[in-house]
Amino acid sequence: MTARAKIEKSLYDQILESMPIICVDLVIMQGGKALLVKRKKSPALNQWWFPGGRIFKGETIQDSAIRKATEELGLHCGFARILGIEETYFAKEHDMKFDVHTINVVVELEAKIGMEIILDDDHSDHMWTDHISEVFHPSVQNTLKKMGLNMNGMKRMENGIKPKLDNA
Repeated sequence: MTARAKIEKSLYDQILESMPIICVDLVIMQGGKALLVKRKKSPALNQWWFPGGRIFKGETIQDSAIRKATEELGLHCGFARILGIEETYFAKEHDMKFDVHTINVVVELEAKIGMEIILDDDHSDHMWTDHISEVFHPSVQNTLKKMGLNMNGMKRMENGIKPKLDNA
């Protein structure tokens, strides 16, 4: 199921003003580092965030994640797994017309090593991080913790076992 149902901006604005939007956040890890992008638009203007965005009606979570990786990063990725759910609420700021509430399905994608990242117009920069910064949004921090990162860098994995991922 890969239908792509776009709606007009005026209707989308009415929906944004009235209810949460379901989005997908992409966690792409390489060499113990997570990919973050710097947002050029509100909400979260100039903040480091995971790539991603809304899921279209008729689109699976997996298809949405792969689409967003291609659109935002120019990457062709494979779907690994759903990591959990995060929720964000952004109070009206800058050019926003109203508060924005999102329910984010956080997924892990696998990208080929050495692929060039080509950012879309919504992002100004990207970085690979091996630690959690205090300036990151709590939602980003929570997900990075689940991926085994901490304030000082990658956690030591005992016996080669990855940290447990859950929705807690």
